[in-house]
Amino acid sequence: MRWPFLLAAVLTSATPAVAADAGALAKSFGALTAARAMRLSPQGTQVSYIAPNGARGAAVMVANIASGDAKVAFSVTDNMMVPRWCHWKTETRLLCMFYGTAHSGSTTVDFERLAAFNTDGSKFLILDKSGSSIVDWLPDDPANILMQYNTAFKMDVITGRTTATLDGKNGGVATDGQGNVRFMSTIEYKDGYASDKIRYFYRPKGSKEWVAAGNDRISGYGKLDYIGFDESGDNLLALKPLDGRKALFSIATDGTGRQQLLFAHPQVDVDGVLRIGKFERPVAATYTLDGEAYDYFDPQLKKLSAALSAALPDKPMVTVRDESWDGNLKMIFVESTSDSGRYMLFDSKTHTLGELAKLHPQLDGMILAATQPVRFKAQDGSEVPAFMTLPPGRDPRKLPTIIMPHGGPTARDSLGFDWLAQYFAQLGFVVLQPNFRGSGGYGEAWYNRNGFQSWATAMGDVNDSAHWLVAQGIADPARIAIFGWSYGGYAALQANVLDPTLYKAIIAVAPVTNLARLKAHANNYSNAEIIDKMIGRGPHVSAGSPALNAERIKAPVLLFHGDNDLNVDIDQSKDMDRALAHAGVRHDFIIYKGLDHQLSDSDVRADMLKRSADWLAAAMGAP
Repeated sequence: MRWPFLLAAVLTSATPAVAADAGALAKSFGALTAARAMRLSPQGTQVSYIAPNGARGAAVMVANIASGDAKVAFSVTDNMMVPRWCHWKTETRLLCMFYGTAHSGSTTVDFERLAAFNTDGSKFLILDKSGSSIVDWLPDDPANILMQYNTAFKMDVITGRTTATLDGKNGGVATDGQGNVRFMSTIEYKDGYASDKIRYFYRPKGSKEWVAAGNDRISGYGKLDYIGFDESGDNLLALKPLDGRKALFSIATDGTGRQQLLFAHPQVDVDGVLRIGKFERPVAATYTLDGEAYDYFDPQLKKLSAALSAALPDKPMVTVRDESWDGNLKMIFVESTSDSGRYMLFDSKTHTLGELAKLHPQLDGMILAATQPVRFKAQDGSEVPAFMTLPPGRDPRKLPTIIMPHGGPTARDSLGFDWLAQYFAQLGFVVLQPNFRGSGGYGEAWYNRNGFQSWATAMGDVNDSAHWLVAQGIADPARIAIFGWSYGGYAALQANVLDPTLYKAIIAVAPVTNLARLKAHANNYSNAEIIDKMIGRGPHVSAGSPALNAERIKAPVLLFHGDNDLNVDIDQSKDMDRALAHAGVRHDFIIYKGLDHQLSDSDVRADMLKRSADWLAAAMGAP
């Protein structure tokens, strides 16, 4: 069974991007995701999702599943306040979180706002102040949700009225899924700055007394992270180290502190739990081996996920992302390196599966590049995991190559559709994405004090990935470039400080370039102590700052940065621009006005991709 393709009613139909022209490909791969953050309505008759509205705007869409009719519930034409996600409160009312930036004199600040509106766009209401959050959706109460701003309170999503405070203590709170506030985390502040220590407390069922449940550092590898209650409400779920890697435990809230191991993986950390349904019940432990993986608590979902993956072409990764409140309809997300992602709907009664929406319909008809997990040895003998994307139809011998370190630094790459890697592979480049030491997800030893404090090890792994490709005969040593975004941009520059002759071209998007400036910038915010401890103190701060070592960089450098970036201040790229000019290094610096860290503008992303392709061609020749 196939439901109508929902996006056809609201998006301009796109022609397949089959041409090898860099500009045409840039438009196709730079286009923003056509449908993101999709949610199924309580009765399962509708879906909401966020679609592009022009180059940098967004629209909250509501589509009828049976008819395929889609309509705009709310839209913006620029990125000053864009929807991040939406949630169904009732079958006719949506709650959406909006993110935006505003200017106060010479300072740019970000903010979030929770808004409620009907599916036809009527009765729009701003519900909160920036910094508040939802604690419990209270699905059996059609009018209210439970929110917090230091303390918890009920909010009427129709009138905006609030009730009296439900809890008297400051801190982040959570419920047991039934509206009862029974968990709290607190961070101590001094002179307006947060300490690096977080403390946890819980309440036994039926009690108003708080019981201490441990503490942890915020800046380091997490030793204790609570992720809500189990379905019964009798136990807290927590991530704790086991044999050097994070495992999932349940911890009793009856005062005994009794612990039970729910799931651990011998190679990687547990990332968290997957929650779906009316009461956001936990249904699986999540982890990332090569791609996203799930250890289901629910045997029916485990069986369904495996059956669908086996039945679909190329056996893609299948995730149950949402379900109707009666549990009958399951919204499925499907993705693989050959499938850029799609939402599907499974009917448990009729055992039928239909497509709801594609994330990148403009790529239909294109043969996407194959990505495979690989491992290479670093100079000290450590085996480093990575992902290699090979250009379609090309013999993988002596090819131009791009090393693409991820952001973070405590993130990691995984199997799945990657628009950047796919674009460069379509142009004829081999792309290698190393999960260098300092990456998250591989345990405390691999975390290695993070990729800033241990930058020399991280950059050594990045550079060793290029040497490995050369040794395999895949990479042409005269045509190796490096591309990175955020911490990846830092790595693209700092890897050249460590080895000035390895790369022939450098592209850095929104990079950190001066660690001392990063720490100083944090002094304007409450997390200054946390950032200070994350980066650390000592000679590695200056030695690990590419803007202070630009004279060692020999390859031409292309910099991109949005001037509304609140993740990495644009002054980081300005420092690098000045340092490169002083060192006489050929470079260019492109500033995108009004954009944040993600450069969420289809035209800008296309421009960035095309400029990158031209930069690489000028430095290394056509692929």
